[in-house]
Amino acid sequence: MLLQFTVENVLSFRDETVLSLLAAPGVEHAPGQVIEVPGLSRPVLRVAALYGANASGKSNLVKAMAMARRLVLDGTRPDIPIEVAPFKLDPEAQSKPCRFEFELWAEGSRWSYGFACTAERVVAEWLYRDSGDGERNVFDRGLDDDADRFSIKIGDGVALDEERRRFWGFVAEGTRDNQLFLAEARERNVNELEVPLRLLLEDLIVVAAGEQARDLADRMEQRADLLAFASEMLRASGTGVSRIAIARGARVKAGDRIPLDAELGTLIDKALDNAFEEWMLTLAKQRRIVFVHHSSDPAAGDVIMEESEESDGTRRLVGLSPPLFSLLQSSTAVVIDELDRSLHTLLSRNLLEHFLMAEPATSGQLVFTTHDTNLLDLELLSYDSIRFVEKGMSGGSSLYSLAEFKAEQLAQLGNRIESGYLHSRFGGTPFLSDPRVSTWSRRQPR
Repeated sequence: MLLQFTVENVLSFRDETVLSLLAAPGVEHAPGQVIEVPGLSRPVLRVAALYGANASGKSNLVKAMAMARRLVLDGTRPDIPIEVAPFKLDPEAQSKPCRFEFELWAEGSRWSYGFACTAERVVAEWLYRDSGDGERNVFDRGLDDDADRFSIKIGDGVALDEERRRFWGFVAEGTRDNQLFLAEARERNVNELEVPLRLLLEDLIVVAAGEQARDLADRMEQRADLLAFASEMLRASGTGVSRIAIARGARVKAGDRIPLDAELGTLIDKALDNAFEEWMLTLAKQRRIVFVHHSSDPAAGDVIMEESEESDGTRRLVGLSPPLFSLLQSSTAVVIDELDRSLHTLLSRNLLEHFLMAEPATSGQLVFTTHDTNLLDLELLSYDSIRFVEKGMSGGSSLYSLAEFKAEQLAQLGNRIESGYLHSRFGGTPFLSDPRVSTWSRRQPR
């Protein structure tokens, strides 16, 4: 479960920015909007919707989260710069480290993991655990007080006997300056860190805008329940698709060319023939998703459509099916950039309604960016689950909640949140030029 994500000096977020999923004090919540967690003083939000103008920084918050996860998941290679992106519009920020921190909850413990790094090295990294008896340090990385060097110190946040403590020390000594200790621990199978690693890498799914689901056909063939879920979602969404199925072999149309590397262009005819044969064998093994429609003539049977023949919205739903399936089946936190991309506004709302009707104790959390103002409805979203991202005069992005506005302002609007937002009552809207005075749309002289 995701409790909080903090970022500083990353992309358009120059100053420290906190996305908290802890419910704001004094805010009322409808059934299904929060999760009551024993051991936490406040409920946890199930949904956070991020609104803002184009280029305000909404996607950058999602990118920052994905960036941090990727550094833990993939690690870094020796002598390769760390792939981070400090705030560019302030020259001083370029030399400062980028900072990320996650607060997560699992199995009665609150885990706080974070790090700060430049492109050259990790300058700080920490993991704390609080199981109700106070926060305890698992490990801490930083500059030694008595030496001009960085080191990793092992704490007592997890139980370690002498042998395991020596092993942790060995892993710490072998961690490169440009590598996270948590990434190194993952590679070395440090099993005591299984829970925080699972929380970061399995129970937190980040879907970037335009991202294509990988190996989706293979996954659906292996998971009949996922295939059935995607089929039912398409049926219920009015796409005209009765179900989806898995076919083998990519569809080859007349005129298709073999994708050859530039160096293969010099191969002799025999080699080209061999390459074609190998390519066709590879295609024959590939799985692909096909879409089954009922024919207008019942006697004609079902009609199979290829993915390229379906609408962008239908393909978008199929791509969203794995994270949505995880969202409804487990405590996974799913972060989706542009949830409403290629989807009708009523369909976006319907997806959100389905999730909020699921049992909070057995489902996850959904954080998404959107421009769909139809979702600004207090029957769907509480005051503290509606967030706005706005870019200031210095080019830095800031994040704030609807719950931070005065109660009198909100009471005047009632449930007309959409109207208030579109009339810039809360910020997070674009500053548009008046078409009567703007020149960019006028015909230019030749």
